[in-house]
Amino acid sequence: MNGQMTKYEKYLGSLEEMKEPKPAELVFDMRGAVEYAEKKGIRISEFSQEEKDMFVKTKQQARLA
Repeated sequence: MNGQMTKYEKYLGSLEEMKEPKPAELVFDMRGAVEYAEKKGIRISEFSQEEKDMFVKTKQQARLA
């Protein structure tokens, strides 16, 4: 067996050990963002990072609101 085959077997073994990715648990409040943008007279794409962060919540926070 050559080195290439050994590396391939290690690769296959690592795939079996890998966990499935978890989907993002974040929600973007689009309605709130649109209303905020209209009040300020700007587009959502022009928001600063702080303004964007105002409308990003976890799914649990979104359910409570």
